[in-house]
Amino acid sequence: MCGDLDNLEDTPTLAVYRRLAAGLPRDTVISKAAAPTSDLPSYMSSLFNAVIARACADAEATSSVDSSLLLAQSVVLARAAGVLAAQMSVREDPLRAVIEAVMDGYAGSQGARADVDLDHHHHHHDNQHDHVHP
Repeated sequence: MCGDLDNLEDTPTLAVYRRLAAGLPRDTVISKAAAPTSDLPSYMSSLFNAVIARACADAEATSSVDSSLLLAQSVVLARAAGVLAAQMSVREDPLRAVIEAVMDGYAGSQGARADVDLDHHHHHHDNQHDHVHP
């Protein structure tokens, strides 16, 4: 059916995932994964929620959290998106889809961010100055 994931194995694509997994450090913990359903939007939502939940859990587990953790997590996830997109044919224009998704997520979160005070003060070389994040 149109829009459904085929039950047939796409061997070249699966090989890409296996090659990526093989390149991970040996101590990387790979949790038990749930097979994506035929409902791709539902799968995408579930994966998104799992990634955000992991980022939040990591923040809760640390003894000192500041905005550098948010930036670090953002950079790591953007890099992962780039690695996955790079496995696709350039003819499919995967980078455009990734950039649009990043911009959509950024724009959609602006209202929620306004409710949180992320202004902070740095001390550099005994000269105090403030950084205000837009």
